[in-house]
Amino acid sequence: MMRKPTYIFLLFLSISARAQLPETGLLWKISGNELKQPPYLFGTFYGTYGIGAEFLDSISGFYDAFNTVTQFVGESGFSTNFKVLNEYLGKYYGQRKMPADTTYKDLLNETDYDYLDLTVRVSARIFMEDANKICPSYLWFIISQAKQSDYMQQVYNVSQKETMDFYLLKAAQGKGCIVEDLDSPEILLISFELLSGKTPLPQSLQESADTLIHNIKRIDSLLNPKRANHKLLRSTKNFEDAYKRQDLSGLERYKKEQLYIIKGDSSLSNVNIDQNMSYLLKERNLSWLEKIPELISNQSTMIAVGALHLCGKDGLINLLREKGYILEVVK
Repeated sequence: MMRKPTYIFLLFLSISARAQLPETGLLWKISGNELKQPPYLFGTFYGTYGIGAEFLDSISGFYDAFNTVTQFVGESGFSTNFKVLNEYLGKYYGQRKMPADTTYKDLLNETDYDYLDLTVRVSARIFMEDANKICPSYLWFIISQAKQSDYMQQVYNVSQKETMDFYLLKAAQGKGCIVEDLDSPEILLISFELLSGKTPLPQSLQESADTLIHNIKRIDSLLNPKRANHKLLRSTKNFEDAYKRQDLSGLERYKKEQLYIIKGDSSLSNVNIDQNMSYLLKERNLSWLEKIPELISNQSTMIAVGALHLCGKDGLINLLREKGYILEVVK
């Protein structure tokens, strides 16, 4: 009886994959609708460190296309990203700086203080002298991001790599391209809230310090490589392999499989996965679709977004075709 849901899910994936023509390719040339010069749509990779910016060298025709464009369009740029991130942190994490007359020795017992000291040195790569200047809620955000990065490197046995999105943004800026963002600050703030939560942490300094220690111990328990969900690791590796094959149908299939695994494991997530993914992919695609026609009308442009934004009936390839554009994979 326990195997039945898995069987039905795999059957659904099989039928879904056969119901549409498989799309293969990460780099697409856009034409039609009286475009003066062909823009390009490119699907980047992020999420693990298995594939970084160096993979661009293996994509046929990529740099030939990139070197011709005068405008680069990404999901969100450095300035927008950091500005909205600071807004998000200010809204949900409160004041950034610790009061000048307070340190963590004033807030924690000796055991918890030593535990925090070890954590910030090993995970966040900072000393307590610097940590003492940061309020507990902000320090938690720094530590949690660092621990998740360390966990990804350990379980997948890879070192941290530069992501394609940031590499391409810097390269475009370096060659003098016009740079535009698809995400509005409002959409970006909602994305941060969906990915990182929107429940304010305790307001008093003492409560925040106690919560910090509790959260560090909890994340250390959850992000223990020995407790890694092997089904999820396998599916993620299959997702990476599908990207290397430029198999968009495979990317969509394995992402659905990963979400199914996460929803079945309460230790991996306590958020509404379906609702969040619908917004982060479908709703953002529809929002971007309102901007793209004007962006590509007069400039030779490369649009670079996460590869999942290209996939399926709600993906940008299909949505742009429905608007009358012709999309052809670059070979």
